[in-house]
Amino acid sequence: MVITSGMNALCPLHALTMPVVTTRYGSLCWEEELPLLWKGSQYMVQFPERPAPAVVEADNAREFADSAQQYTGKKPGGRFPLPELAGCGAVGAAAFALFVYHVPSLSLWYDETFSVSLSNQPLPVLAQAHEANMLLYTILLRIWLSVSALVGIAPTPLVTRLLSIVPMVLAAIAVVLIGSRLWSLATGVVAGLLFILNGIVITQAQTARGYALQTLLVCLSWGALFIALKEPTARRWWLLYAVLVIAAVYADVLSIFALAAQVVGVAILFVPAVAQRAEEFPALRTADRRSFAIGGLLAALLIGAACLPLAVDATTHRGDNSWVPVATPDALGSFISSQTAAHLLPAIALVAAWLLGMALGLSIRRGLPVLLISWALVPLIGQYLTTQPILDLHFFFPKYLIATLPAFSLLAAIGLMSLRPYWAAAAVALLLVTQLIQTPISYYPRAERQPFLETFGWLVQRYQTGDGIICRPKKSCGVPASYYLGQLYAGRGLPTEFPGSWDWSQQGSSSTSLSALRSYLRGREHVFVITVPHEAAAPSTVHDDIPASLKTLGFSLTQSYRPGTSGFAGDVQVDEYNWMLLDVATGYEIGGASSFSVGSNESIVLRNCTRRGKT
Repeated sequence: MVITSGMNALCPLHALTMPVVTTRYGSLCWEEELPLLWKGSQYMVQFPERPAPAVVEADNAREFADSAQQYTGKKPGGRFPLPELAGCGAVGAAAFALFVYHVPSLSLWYDETFSVSLSNQPLPVLAQAHEANMLLYTILLRIWLSVSALVGIAPTPLVTRLLSIVPMVLAAIAVVLIGSRLWSLATGVVAGLLFILNGIVITQAQTARGYALQTLLVCLSWGALFIALKEPTARRWWLLYAVLVIAAVYADVLSIFALAAQVVGVAILFVPAVAQRAEEFPALRTADRRSFAIGGLLAALLIGAACLPLAVDATTHRGDNSWVPVATPDALGSFISSQTAAHLLPAIALVAAWLLGMALGLSIRRGLPVLLISWALVPLIGQYLTTQPILDLHFFFPKYLIATLPAFSLLAAIGLMSLRPYWAAAAVALLLVTQLIQTPISYYPRAERQPFLETFGWLVQRYQTGDGIICRPKKSCGVPASYYLGQLYAGRGLPTEFPGSWDWSQQGSSSTSLSALRSYLRGREHVFVITVPHEAAAPSTVHDDIPASLKTLGFSLTQSYRPGTSGFAGDVQVDEYNWMLLDVATGYEIGGASSFSVGSNESIVLRNCTRRGKT
């Protein structure tokens, strides 16, 4: 069957087809997957039950439907055919199960508590925080937690992370749809499975940060761009594309690299030799190039104007991500191994599938593979180069590259499903998917980053009214404490202001000096000291004056608690101190404190004292 160029006026999303397709036009679709042969700028469909290609001229959706039914005796389906709905539903359900598993018992770690605590601040404080990155996610998280609080739902780890789980599930469905509409349903389903079994994807789906939202918005922006390229005269698609790009940048500023990939990909399509091969984008070779240029220019102006405030904030209040090392080949290897939980054979197979998909994409007369390759490689190369000493921007890190993973998954699926015969392609794809199941199996047992749930749960059980709390070091402990004590365990009578607590309005921590501790501990007999070390270090590596100050003030360590679960981002420890006193003149003591101090106008009160060896 030959479908003429007159079909271009139909729904662009459903007119994007590639070899082995589910053919769709307008509100109609054909549910048969049929091999597609190229004949000039037209599509020739080989029906399995006919020995030779059927040639039917069709200039509109109804004519195509009638012709298709005439040759096959089957009626066309609706806008979303049942097989595609089933594929999206299956991948979406599997994604939700993978992403939700283990989340209720998984502690929010420092980065997550930073986002949650920031979203809970009053709007003036939020504006003064100069945390423009992930601003859209922070605002949506604020709305989500406010709504859940209104109906009496506490901000538990599961509730808080739903704003990452749901967008990542939707991103997986978007990957299936892109693969189905641009190549084949089988390719879309395989791409979706590769995506949801990716180690970086699973990790960030279970993290209360903006990466999942960024991934979804980048996927949707590419989808809008595909349609805008197909129908450049329809300005609504350029407008939607611009809005989605702006939202993606405000979800994560590194989405600017996805925008760069889109610019590079479209620029390559404008090269005459490439434009002649991009048969699904006839506007690149006709007078519609002018409409395309106008729509693209308007979108670029809108994106630039909307992102200008973010650019100003980013340059004047640069975030500190200096902990990201200089990009090296080892860092590239880490990006690959993070996707397979460091399993070597699946990693090698995945890279081979990527390369096969790229090679196949460049060998056919299509423009879409060029865009997919640009989507995958431009951010990868750009972030690698900007993380060199000469620029010192520190952008190359596995989770920072998450927006490229839909493209890599699609390229891998295209490579796998291009193998012949078909049963071999299905077998190899199934084998790779089976191997990648090791990724979540290996990830879940070590998913805990910092075991705050167990630690603060122990503290809440032992805390009594009037007890004191101290955080050390200040920010790495104070920010998580603001979530666990001020939000998760709100209403338990726990303090939210204490030495070492984080003050968002002042962008600093409460003092832990000797004088501040003396003032805070006056009249207190029991205090908990929470230690949260930096950079996955042990609590014993934290060195400050707090233990010595407590000893000076008459407090003695009675017990230390460390949770049984270790976190790969660092362990947590709670030390319990009791007020103790040694009166040298009378020989009364409690515990082993050797010294204490009081102010010149303070009095000493002995409580529950024991004389050496006698009550």
